[in-house]
Amino acid sequence: MEPNKIYFASDLHLSHKAMLQKGWRTPGYEERWFTAAHNILSKDSTLFLLGDIAFAKQAYWFNRLSELPGEKVLVCGNNDRNRENWYKKWGFRKVVPFGELMYLKLELGKNELNNSHVTYYGNILLSHVPAFESVGTAYDQRFQGLMRKGERWFSRASCILNIHGHTHGKGAEDHRTVDVGIDVIGEQVVSLAQILAMKFPGINLGRVEE
Repeated sequence: MEPNKIYFASDLHLSHKAMLQKGWRTPGYEERWFTAAHNILSKDSTLFLLGDIAFAKQAYWFNRLSELPGEKVLVCGNNDRNRENWYKKWGFRKVVPFGELMYLKLELGKNELNNSHVTYYGNILLSHVPAFESVGTAYDQRFQGLMRKGERWFSRASCILNIHGHTHGKGAEDHRTVDVGIDVIGEQVVSLAQILAMKFPGINLGRVEE
């Protein structure tokens, strides 16, 4: 997979009235997100949704998701409570249950900063809840055990980045993490190439494997 064909979004909270009541969203956010996603995604892209997708009218919204171009992967959040097969019937190629984590293996090419031609690899950890207590507990005190688990996985697999959701832009992000909730990235999807350009400027990207 090419980094510019891999996209992320999280915490869509479709049909979630509390988002409007809190002032975190404005009316019509669902349709604006779908319009943007249709305009950005293509038949050869892959969209990773990192949890907390729909709070009402779930069959309706997941049918809408199934109509988006390209492949879809769901990393479930704490509010995605249906069985794995329920999500798969809407066309998700892979469903990762809440509490489990997923890696992407990134091949990096020439380092333009020091003219190195050595190709090397780094793992990217995908999760709903951030993989570090210091990041996640700035938003809320739940799921600390899961955050500690994520931090262990991050270290053991020599990860370079944790892409997550859950914190709605209110976490204490650091150089190891990026929140792709739509409260942060806007009512759209964001590519892996865009994320890596922000986090690791000057790197010539290679391919990505699951």
